[in-house]
Amino acid sequence: MNDLKKDGPSILSRVVVTLALLLISVATLYLGRLEIDKQLVIGVVTGLIVLATAGLWVSFFAEREAQRTGQATAEGIRQATDLSRACVEVGLLQIFPSSDEEEYHHFVGDRLLRAHRRSEIRVAGIACRAFFHADGGPNNPQIKQLAAREVPMRVILLHPFFEPAITRAIREDSNRTHFSEHPHSMLVSDIIRSCEGIVGLHAKSIEARLCPVAVTCRLTFVSDILMFEPHHFGSHKERASIATPVFIVKSDVEFAHRLANHFEFLWEISKPFIVSSDLIGELRSRNVQGDAQSYLGYYMQACRPDLFVPEEKTSPQQPA
Repeated sequence: MNDLKKDGPSILSRVVVTLALLLISVATLYLGRLEIDKQLVIGVVTGLIVLATAGLWVSFFAEREAQRTGQATAEGIRQATDLSRACVEVGLLQIFPSSDEEEYHHFVGDRLLRAHRRSEIRVAGIACRAFFHADGGPNNPQIKQLAAREVPMRVILLHPFFEPAITRAIREDSNRTHFSEHPHSMLVSDIIRSCEGIVGLHAKSIEARLCPVAVTCRLTFVSDILMFEPHHFGSHKERASIATPVFIVKSDVEFAHRLANHFEFLWEISKPFIVSSDLIGELRSRNVQGDAQSYLGYYMQACRPDLFVPEEKTSPQQPA
């Protein structure tokens, strides 16, 4: 209905011209009665009328299609402009379809090697296998070079024996659905191997902690950029990190500042779990079921200090 209203004037003008051509054809037939070459007149005029009529309506549909194409092009330009504006606002520089891509690992390795000795690198993730697995991590060689150059680095990994890790491990391996099986899951193995890789660097410039709450994204702050990869629970058929896009963002924009505050919060509440040889031994041997209960008080005080009243401010009850 909207197309009819829009095309109405154009259709009306063509109908008028078509009627005029019909009148000319009638006049031509009348002239055919005169004593002149009837066949020549009728043939020439009829041919012109057919060509003119066809041209009118072909031009109409061509014009209509051109308008639609123009509208589609204008819409595409508008969308591209909006997208560019949004990218500028959040400081987006590049997107990699997946953190498993070789091109992405080359990009990360190049950025790590550019890091200045006085600049701090901050990393947060589940296990960060690519960085800290000494036997196969694609960016482990660059991490070793940074350790040798004493570039300061803070690392947050997921604590393997708290509820977020247990939930994620079940999603990654549906064959292990009970807590007693959790210590043997691939997730726990990956995290402990990363801890061993960090300790094995023997680098005083690298500090690492295990986070007892959900690490919702992988963050890598290097010099003037932030690499941001959202985490999800995936499916039973694939590792949860597969096919997750990685966003490269400038570190001096508001979005990056918020994620920097997010990192600092995780760093603070991970204070009791500093990665060391002793902690690795505890992860491998002790009864980890008590971890969550023993940590609850510290966690609540760190997250909601307003719920706790310092002991020195409480007054003893007066005797009745």
